Amino acid sequence: MKELNQSMILELIRERECISRADIAKELKLSPPTVSKIVSQLVSEGWVDEIGAGESSGGRKPFLIKFNPRKHYAIGAYVGASRIIVGLADLDGRIYVRRSASRPPGGPGEPAGGPAAIQDTLIRLIEKVIEEAGIVSSKVCGIGVAVCGITRVENGTVVRARHLPGWDNFPVRAVLEERFGVPVVADNDVYLAVLGESWRGAGKGVRDLVLVTLGQGVGCGIIINGKVYRGSTGAAGEIGDMIVSEAAVERSREKGGYLEAIAGWSTLVEQAAAGLKTAAGLNAGAGIAGIAGIKVETGGVITPEAIFEAARRGDGFALDLVRRVCRYLSYTVANIISLLNPEVVIIGGDAAQVGDVILGPISEGVKSLLHSPPPILLSGLGRDAEILGAVAVAIERANPSLAISYDMSIIGAGDEMIAKAGSED
Repeated sequence: MKELNQSMILELIRERECISRADIAKELKLSPPTVSKIVSQLVSEGWVDEIGAGESSGGRKPFLIKFNPRKHYAIGAYVGASRIIVGLADLDGRIYVRRSASRPPGGPGEPAGGPAAIQDTLIRLIEKVIEEAGIVSSKVCGIGVAVCGITRVENGTVVRARHLPGWDNFPVRAVLEERFGVPVVADNDVYLAVLGESWRGAGKGVRDLVLVTLGQGVGCGIIINGKVYRGSTGAAGEIGDMIVSEAAVERSREKGGYLEAIAGWSTLVEQAAAGLKTAAGLNAGAGIAGIAGIKVETGGVITPEAIFEAARRGDGFALDLVRRVCRYLSYTVANIISLLNPEVVIIGGDAAQVGDVILGPISEGVKSLLHSPPPILLSGLGRDAEILGAVAVAIERANPSLAISYDMSIIGAGDEMIAKAGSED
């Protein structure tokens, strides 16, 4: 009972900017002596601070209590198809240091982006953010890792990662726990991204939420009644395999993933390159001048960003490519809305940096298909959504009193490590 009361009190203090002992007792229906004893313990342990007297409604002025977000720090990492990003944040999700690196070439005998090469890069970036933050390593209470693949969260092992060759069955959690000696949670990147949006993004305060991430892959994170929904085998939201057209079935035999085969960024680049080649053969470059010009600006490389920028500048060919992708994505989002009835749909991932070039066509497409769809918003966090979701689960595993919207009961042992992380200053 004492642990439950302490958890409730700490959670309430964290939610409020500041609060008095009397208000804690009133809101939680606990006796003032119980609240006073627990708050004094939290103050002595450094979890909360007394910040002075508040306003009085009569009688003695109450002392106000405030959560101390710098009691510990957590590290969030994102291992994506092309990049690795690591951030260090406090217990309120404020990111102090953020560093990234391109996916490295594989190690000896490994494909590009193989586990050994990424493991070394990930460890180096984690060490770097701790050093640059200027904190001692014992202040880090945990590490969360968002992996672009299906992950067995109970033991932190990657099950299948289409965009990370050689990562199937790679034990991310075990490797990092052995190296850093703190609790580690490894999970699917989209599950952690939707958690980040729920905690600190466009989904804050929303109980039923869907995040659709767009980039090299296409994914979906779902929160139902305030909790991340995983499905029976931890593969809920794998919408890259959703079938939205017969053409997708044919292309997926070559590329894998039905929706990704026609709406992923790699397909967009392939179609742009084919268009440039055809136009060159027909001496019809004027129709695709935007992409051709940006290709020159980027050193001869066609990137998704170049295509979206060309579309923004009004290039007809680029606009056609983007509209075709958005048409399939609007079908997808409409299907998700019809199935799950969320309060909000957020478009995130790499698409967060594209803006209305992609959000507008998707929103208009959905409105043409559904009566009164929910708001469709662009993520303001971008890839920080994965980082903050990873930070949130790392914090929650180290101290379950600081729960966000995650089911820690499915994560395996490590209690001695959790106790160690929760007690050190």
